[in-house]
Amino acid sequence: MVIRVRHLWNKTTREVQFYLTSLNTNAQIIGRVIRKHWGIENQAY
Repeated sequence: MVIRVRHLWNKTTREVQFYLTSLNTNAQIIGRVIRKHWGIENQAY
């Protein structure tokens, strides 16, 4: 489960997402991968 909070101007939004995987790993590693993915996706060009 990932909770994203976004503050834009005077509005705050909260989004909850669930991720399923068959990878044999732990939650800390998966969390880093998810944050890295969204960091690249949200990067300003």
